[in-house]
Order: sequence, then structure tokens, then C-alpha cells
Amino acid sequence: MRKYLKDLLYDFFEDEFCQDMDISNLFSDFSKTSYDDNNKEIFIDSNDRCIDFDKVKEYYFKKHNTKHQIIHERKNHGSKYIYMREYSSNDAVKVFNGMDYFIEFKNQDKPKMSKIYGKIKDSLLIYMDIFDENLSYARENLGYILVYNSNKDTNDKSGLGQYKEYDKIQSKIKSLAKERVDKFGLKSNLEEFYFKDVIVLSKDDFEKKLSNTYNIP
Repeated sequence: MRKYLKDLLYDFFEDEFCQDMDISNLFSDFSKTSYDDNNKEIFIDSNDRCIDFDKVKEYYFKKHNTKHQIIHERKNHGSKYIYMREYSSNDAVKVFNGMDYFIEFKNQDKPKMSKIYGKIKDSLLIYMDIFDENLSYARENLGYILVYNSNKDTNDKSGLGQYKEYDKIQSKIKSLAKERVDKFGLKSNLEEFYFKDVIVLSKDDFEKKLSNTYNIP
């Protein structure tokens, strides 16, 4: 049976280790979750509601740090406690077409894939723990969307930086083959192994699909 993150958050964070957490802070919108701190600008200007997964990560480690600190102090009578290090995380979670999707916003045309994969790994660990499920659940019930900005750094002519021309070619191929092109190799590397569905969209395409009754795939 498919479950949704939005239905599990209150149960997961409402215990003795989360007494000072306001669970409503975990719910946000795309304007906030897509905000680009480096450029001080909103990437996706939309009030569509979503889960702020960066905040989920923050609460997750706060909960476990508190829990482990209390256990440690009970065992060691207040000895020094070392906090668990925090991990990286995807920006948001949203239900599209009856399934949770991780969403990562990159206000650039050349995302660093090593950071993308690092966020995916850490986010999956947190998500699976909250769901109390293993990776096979994600393969059948969880999707991933990367949203990038093909209009950023268009003067970069090296390697994958030539996304503007790449998008033109992709559009032509899609119209002929009627299939998604595997940009950045994310689909071939992640789909059916980590996720049920993997999608890469430009900022413009994501915003268009948002206005199309959330028919993201």
C-alpha cells in the first residue's frame, strides 16, 4: 500500500524528543523551497504547497541528536556528548499523480552531479527511516525530479554547459520518439534501482507542467 510523507510527519516527530518542534514548519511552498541563497532570488515563483525536505532533515537530526544525547547522559551521568553530523538533502517533496516525488531545484544550467547524488543518498536514508521501509519500497512508490535553469550561465560553452542547444535537440528528438531524453544520465542511473520515476525538467517546463493540473510525468 502506497503511503505519503505528509501523512507520516506528525507521528514521526511527535514524541518526547520533539517537544520544541513546530511540525507546521515542515510545510511550505515552491517559492520558499526553491529560493536560491547564492543569488538571493526565488527560482520557482509559485505558492503551490509542498514539504520542505531541508527542514525535515533539520528536524530529523535534531530529534536523533536529542534522543542519543539523553541516552548517553543516562548511561554516562552527563559525560560529554558528540552530536551526529548533519547530511545534505533534497529541497522538497510533493505528491504528483498519486506518488511522492523528491524535488531538487538548481538555479543553474550545469548542476554538479556529485552533489546531486549526495543529496539523493542522504535524503533516501531519512525518507526510508521515517517510512520504516527498505529501498524496494522507493523503487515502486517514490519519484525524483531535478529542475535546472537552462538560461543561467549560457555563456558557458564547455561540456554540459551547452544546455540551451541541447534542449533544442532534445525537443526535436522527443517530438519524433515521443520519449524523454536521459539528460545527465540520471534516469538510467537511478530509475528502477532507487526510484520508480526520474524526471529532469528545465525551469520553464516545470512551471508549465505545474499549471497543467500537476501532470508532471
